[in-house]
Amino acid sequence: MLKEKIIPTMIGLPKSYRNILRKMALEESLKTPKGQNVSVSCLVRKIIADYLKNNKLEKLEEKVEEEDYVTDD
Repeated sequence: MLKEKIIPTMIGLPKSYRNILRKMALEESLKTPKGQNVSVSCLVRKIIADYLKNNKLEKLEEKVEEEDYVTDD
């Protein structure tokens, strides 16, 4: 299986969400073997990727393909 290149992106979240994500990342870090930290960015990347994979990715890909062929005549 080929790995896709991971690109950086920035999102804005309310501070309360950031605090929840920090707590979730800390809890995940405590579950992992010693020395392995889970960052908020890794956690958010996983949440978004899982959501898109399970719910929306196919529909979004179809829409992008349709938009690629739109021309301004």
